[in-house]
Amino acid sequence: MAGCFVKKYEGEQEAGVRRFTNDYPIYRYADLLLLKAEAKVILGQDPAAEMNLIRARAFGTGYNAAIHGYPNQAIDATPKDAILQERLYEFVFEGKRWLDLRRFGDSFVFKYTSVLPAEAYKLLWPIDRNSLTNNRALIQNPGYPSF
Repeated sequence: MAGCFVKKYEGEQEAGVRRFTNDYPIYRYADLLLLKAEAKVILGQDPAAEMNLIRARAFGTGYNAAIHGYPNQAIDATPKDAILQERLYEFVFEGKRWLDLRRFGDSFVFKYTSVLPAEAYKLLWPIDRNSLTNNRALIQNPGYPSF
């Protein structure tokens, strides 16, 4: 095989079957910083400190605040767009993009994804079997089998 492969969440190979036992949510410090930046924008505050921490870590020794720092890039003209772009770079292949777009109210998402009444349950994820087994107080989300 040749080409590019994502190794972030490749699961475990077991007797010819790939199992994904590590599909639990991970919140990294970068996520916390970007959520804080998002909250600051909503409150009318400057998200520069959080954005620059993210960019400094990502660029490493090649970081130059005058070039890479917030608000020195073209995308930074609109703080919400800058945060969405940083989240795109930071969380690639982590399954957060759709939720980010929904939260920001992206017009593309709402224009092309109307919810049919019969499929409204798909807005919620099912609760996995292990969680339901280990915690009897949990109730499966509507529209999914309760096992």
